[in-house]
Amino acid sequence: MSSMRLWLVLLSIAFSSVFSGYAAATPEISAYYLSGPSAKKGAPDYYATLENLEELSEKIAAEGSNFNNLMLSFVQPSLINYTPNSLTCTGLFGYTCVKEKELPMDATNGAADFKRLKGILANLRAHGVQTYIAVGGWNFSCHPDIYDKTAKKQNACGPADEVYDVFPNPSKTIPRFDSNITGSAAEGAYRNIVQLANDLGAAGIDVDYEEFWHADINAKFWTLNPDTIIPPVENGTPQRLSDAELKQLGLSEDVYNPQMEVDSRSEKYARAMPLTVDKFAAILKTLDTSIKRINPSMKLSTAAPASGGIPNMSANWGTVASNAGIYGGAWRGGNLYGLIYNTALLYKEEIDKLSHVGIMSYDLSQRDCKDGDDPDSEIPCDLVGQVSFYYNQFATWLKTGGGLPADSWVTTSNVKLSGSRTYAQASIQPRKLLISPPITVGFEVGQPATGNLVLTKDKLTLLVDETMKYGQAGIIMWDLFKDVRYDQKNWHPTWATPKDVLKEACTKMGLAGEHYNCKTNVPR
Repeated sequence: MSSMRLWLVLLSIAFSSVFSGYAAATPEISAYYLSGPSAKKGAPDYYATLENLEELSEKIAAEGSNFNNLMLSFVQPSLINYTPNSLTCTGLFGYTCVKEKELPMDATNGAADFKRLKGILANLRAHGVQTYIAVGGWNFSCHPDIYDKTAKKQNACGPADEVYDVFPNPSKTIPRFDSNITGSAAEGAYRNIVQLANDLGAAGIDVDYEEFWHADINAKFWTLNPDTIIPPVENGTPQRLSDAELKQLGLSEDVYNPQMEVDSRSEKYARAMPLTVDKFAAILKTLDTSIKRINPSMKLSTAAPASGGIPNMSANWGTVASNAGIYGGAWRGGNLYGLIYNTALLYKEEIDKLSHVGIMSYDLSQRDCKDGDDPDSEIPCDLVGQVSFYYNQFATWLKTGGGLPADSWVTTSNVKLSGSRTYAQASIQPRKLLISPPITVGFEVGQPATGNLVLTKDKLTLLVDETMKYGQAGIIMWDLFKDVRYDQKNWHPTWATPKDVLKEACTKMGLAGEHYNCKTNVPR
């Protein structure tokens, strides 16, 4: 048997062992509800209202549910002034604020709508559906002035008249470019978010951290690549590297100068995001600290970028699918590539506290693949192939540590070796980790925000079946009413509806109990 075949067999055995525990646990079938201000019934915006959520809760009470987690979206992360038992400045249902100025809702309704929302969440809870308040999301993770610079286009965050926000930074070290809310003020904002969740009777908090701008503008050059890496000096014997030693080998200067101008070497080297990893870990730690003080039973989860499970501190030019499970890949800006892996590598205790990690395996592009703009990547161009690739990377790097006899070295250390499958003079094999929380795969209904890989009914069955190979941890779905709220005029009958997705996942992953009915007409 060839070494590669043996490695694949061992990998399959390890995956089966690691993921087998999922089957016994209740799957996490999570569906996002995007909230918005009041609107006329029948209008697309109505499906984001408090009134529509109330109707959904009543339908679940009458017919049963095909999901067990509702992710209520989105709370503004800069909640430095929380009015107890009021939605004012929370970001939910149109109660947004810009620099503590409320827009455009009447503040006198904040308390009344809070009370109504709390009752809805109680009704959902009584019928088997727990609610997480989701913090961040795209609009509440985007800094227009900075992202326009790094993305090299105007209105990169979105329309200029929308409300944007960013995450306060509770880290000890603050980068040159960041939120204006830091230190104790940042800690206070996250304490307020936990208090809001507790006051509403929510079961948890979902961190939807999507600060591409922060990773870009604070990036460091990563100088290790196939041309610059030096083989081990002792007769080719593999060299163990601690995480600190690996960082020291590759990290270099800032990619952007203080005037937000990119360095001329930006095409020569890949990049790393140590300051963004530090910030993300500090956010999780600060939220967890407040949870322990206010309500220790509250859960904490995160929505992860699709490429977030792949190591980017290695020695690669890019990402090659056939080698990514051995060498990782490379990040050149524009997303949060490697965020979850690197956070688990350096701050594993923060990742291990999470109730689940949901992969946002959507908004994928038919261009970022072998038949598109990256012909050497070997990454599949179809939706099922791409989702499978990214989910497999999360499993490989975050769910097999200690599970592969052939990889015993790279579960305790990063390793530098002579030679490479890419014919380079040397290579880095990053550490494989074993994190505690289950990993759930993401489904988006309708037209994606980026790319054109639409989830059709036939692809839905294939995707759920592919996910089931790794276990029955669950899914995240964006979002419950997207077919009528956003895609109403452009909906195609071959596309999978929210009900199709929830029915398929509920049935095949075995969501069962007195409150659940996989054949229900929920959401509509």
